[in-house]
Amino acid sequence: LADRQAVMDLVAGCDGILHFGGQATEGPWQTVRDSNIEGLYNLYEAARKHGCRRIFYASSIHAVGYHPPTENLDDTIAIRPDTLYGVSKAFGEALARFYHEKFGIESACVRIASCQPQPQNHRMLATWLSYDDLVRLVERVFTVPVLGCPILFGVSANDRRWADNSSADYLGWHPQDNAETH
Repeated sequence: LADRQAVMDLVAGCDGILHFGGQATEGPWQTVRDSNIEGLYNLYEAARKHGCRRIFYASSIHAVGYHPPTENLDDTIAIRPDTLYGVSKAFGEALARFYHEKFGIESACVRIASCQPQPQNHRMLATWLSYDDLVRLVERVFTVPVLGCPILFGVSANDRRWADNSSADYLGWHPQDNAETH
């Protein structure tokens, strides 16, 4: 996504964008910057220029990763990135807010923690997002009449979850899967 013209061509004709692109983990700064900062900027500019009004932005728990695991988290907590990758995701959330405020592009900033076919370890008993719950969330983001620019935690209905998405109840997203039963 760092190639501005390629992104412009890719976005032409889109009604909505699912953004799962970029560098997905910690890496060298140049890679993180080019993919997750330059690339995302190019995507939002292309969306603006082509009139695309809605984006699902796959952010990350790493944007707030220095909060203790015993703390319940909601959309009002302070940004506390735990990696340069987390810094890039915090930037992405700020960029989404800017494009919403200035240009009216609605974005769901979804802080994904662990999205795997099955929970892989003890931590995922709290952080796991099932593929089915992710699909249900994507469907709600693109069908709700007014999205705005919410920050959500991409977490299934796990017994041990610490994420509070009540501020985005208006989306009608109700995760159904539980890490304890998978």
